[in-house]
Amino acid sequence: MNNDENTKKRIAEKHDWWEKSQKAKEDLKKHNAVLGKGLVVGKIFQIGVGDGYAFYEVIRINKTTVSVKWVENEFLNPDEYMDFMIGGESTINKDKIQCIIECEEIRNNVLSKTSNFTQT
Repeated sequence: MNNDENTKKRIAEKHDWWEKSQKAKEDLKKHNAVLGKGLVVGKIFQIGVGDGYAFYEVIRINKTTVSVKWVENEFLNPDEYMDFMIGGESTINKDKIQCIIECEEIRNNVLSKTSNFTQT
């Protein structure tokens, strides 16, 4: 393979990855939309980490705490980022997770109404 063919192959692979990443994000939006607004078991949320995001799923809701688990998905989380305080799985104060989820829902709502802007 010459350099031109190698370059075309790398570009095609990145494009393929990008499309799969966008599909994973759309699937995530649909998944969360089915669950409804607010804190519910199964809800997936993101936390900014480094130059990307860590994705977590709510797996249990108690009276004052919420258990969350890191979402392993090569297209949502290609760098395998984890929040340094949550790690792979953790039980956290319910109010903190509820605030994260509500803020994310508000942000997504605002961004969806803004023209010429795409969400991450």
